[in-house]
Amino acid sequence: MALLIGRGTFAAAQQAEERTDARGTGAQQAEVEEARRRYAQGVAFFRADRYEEAIAEFTEAYRLWQNPTILYSLAQSNEALLRVSRAIEHYRRYLETAPADDPRREEVESTIAGLDRLLATVTIATNVRATVHLDGEEAGEAPGTIRVPTGRHEIELRADGYEPARQTVTVAGRSIRSLTFALRRRTPTRVIVREPRGLSPTWFWIGSGFTAAAAVAGGVLGALTLSAASDYDGNRFRTKAERDRGERLALLTDVTLGSALLFAATTFVIFVNTDWSGAAQRRSSTALAAPGGMTLAWSM
Repeated sequence: MALLIGRGTFAAAQQAEERTDARGTGAQQAEVEEARRRYAQGVAFFRADRYEEAIAEFTEAYRLWQNPTILYSLAQSNEALLRVSRAIEHYRRYLETAPADDPRREEVESTIAGLDRLLATVTIATNVRATVHLDGEEAGEAPGTIRVPTGRHEIELRADGYEPARQTVTVAGRSIRSLTFALRRRTPTRVIVREPRGLSPTWFWIGSGFTAAAAVAGGVLGALTLSAASDYDGNRFRTKAERDRGERLALLTDVTLGSALLFAATTFVIFVNTDWSGAAQRRSSTALAAPGGMTLAWSM
């Protein structure tokens, strides 16, 4: 296993990286220098057992400079975290891109063989084509076969239009397991949006209040007008000012009673258009799960 001698081989990998000629990669010198800086930071993280941070730095370094030695470092970091499948993937990519005479080839091949013995084979059968997620990370497609490290794992299948399905499995290295999933279609979700069929009764009561107020005011003014007219007719010494006052009261009475009639007519119209039952016209929108997204179906 590579990690049994990890610090020594890691140091050797760093030295090899430093000897690699950047011009052969076609990368710009500035990017290569940044890759070297990130690689050195990754080495520091690895030596401090901070493997997640090391992987982040090595990944960015490899993006800037596709140097096979960085793949070797990524493989060792994933191996340290017991991410067996990823470690094997990086080791194999290293063998594909490293020079044919690379002195670490035999060691890497031996490491891959040792790691491979830690993997179980899980064959997944399902009623629909789905994406396989192993412990929350995408690991392949089903129906099909995936490689799973020794231990306890959660396998989840996801497919558009179907509810996710999960199973927990415990496997040993080099064992073979079979799992069967039956995904169920998502149940359409019906959302009822209620809209009033007519006006709220509140508007009727407001109109009634204005009508009543105008009617009362008109009645009071009418009484005052009649009283003023009676006083005016019975007074032999009536003046022009008293006559003008009576005319103003008569005008105000007419305006107030006219307003009361207008309010009454408006309130009647409101009454006719008021939703007294409290029911609502129902418009329903049905959200249907469909491949590639959500479909809305409207009905009245």
